[in-house]
Amino acid sequence: MNFQQRRQPKYGPRGPVAVFVDNPNILGGAYEHNVRIFYDQILQELKKQAEHVTEARFYSRVRGLGLSHTQFLESIKAAGYSICEPLAGRPKQGKQHPDIDCLLLTDLLAHPERFDTCVVLSGDLDYLHAFKHLRSLGKRVEVWAFPSNTSQEIQDEVDAFVDLRMLPGVCKPRQ
Repeated sequence: MNFQQRRQPKYGPRGPVAVFVDNPNILGGAYEHNVRIFYDQILQELKKQAEHVTEARFYSRVRGLGLSHTQFLESIKAAGYSICEPLAGRPKQGKQHPDIDCLLLTDLLAHPERFDTCVVLSGDLDYLHAFKHLRSLGKRVEVWAFPSNTSQEIQDEVDAFVDLRMLPGVCKPRQ
């Protein structure tokens, strides 16, 4: 691999890869670090390293966020991601997008036969039990996120943790 990892993977080669992006979680880290994320570069990096990318899903609100967000989502689609929108609902316990986690978890666990490795862009602790389950099935689990927005429990559980800032061309300073 041509980027830094915290430790050696617990399982072997990647094989087919599926990518799941928790946009609110990654966006929060990007704002904290004052960077812009180039999601097309993430898929390009994975395509260089993996047997093949079976699916790339981007979880985000779609409605009611204005023209710039609509244009952003069009660029995400053009990069090769499927847009997955959660059910509309009120915020719960301070989370602005509570159903994104549920939708991502459902998709992640529904068809593990589609991938040998899942790459999840989110450091959200809500995914910990799903990661444990996938690893018990022999799946490789990678989290690509910002360390400051990733719980230590997640970093300890996954096969590989990748700091998004270490990937070439992925994070660029906001202007």
